[in-house]
Amino acid sequence: MKGICKKCGKFKHLTRHHLLPQRWWQGRGRIKRLCRDCHNKIELLIPFQKMPVRFYFQVFRYFIREY
Repeated sequence: MKGICKKCGKFKHLTRHHLLPQRWWQGRGRIKRLCRDCHNKIELLIPFQKMPVRFYFQVFRYFIREY
């Protein structure tokens, strides 16, 4: 699917970023569309241990605005 990336604003092929990691929430929760480059960058901010739900929303907000 092509569209505008939520982070970089470029028109590119978009991936589905699950705000709540699938490894713990099996795909439940919100999905945001990001290009592959931005998706790879946000994944580096997600720790491998399970965190409180609000943590993942805070990471996404930080990533979209500041990173």
